Amino acid sequence: MRPSFSSLLVALAFCAIYAPPARAQKPGSAKVQFVSAQQLLADARQAPEAAPHLTTKSYVNAADYGALTVRRTAPGAAELHTHMMDLWYVISGSGELETGGKLVGGHQTQPGEERGTGISGGQSRHIAKGDFVTIPAGIPHWLKAIDGKEFLYLVFKVKQ
Repeated sequence: MRPSFSSLLVALAFCAIYAPPARAQKPGSAKVQFVSAQQLLADARQAPEAAPHLTTKSYVNAADYGALTVRRTAPGAAELHTHMMDLWYVISGSGELETGGKLVGGHQTQPGEERGTGISGGQSRHIAKGDFVTIPAGIPHWLKAIDGKEFLYLVFKVKQ
């Protein structure tokens, strides 16, 4: 159930390219965070529901970037992030991701965040374990179908 080494290298390369510059910190004030693959899976499956059929576990939540696991057991709302790029790495499961087009029934849920009932005129693609997806800020996206019982992915959010 471990992701391939080459897939992780690709994900880390994208994060390095798109990450904001490091802020000056007092030497020794930054802390290294390590989460094993086994712990990521356990956290994602044991986290309380954030919404129906959705659990999340945040590992980094800074103003300009973040990292979290997301577990879906059914499709959710279509999304659009005005200022944040999503970088997805699929840990397990598969489903249909639609991107682009226009958000249907969109409404603002918080500053820079919109949710809707679907997408009109987007492009659908099947994604599965080991796949990596970049979704630039301003692009509607929607995991509109899940094959099987769950879809689990790691999301890096980077301010654009």
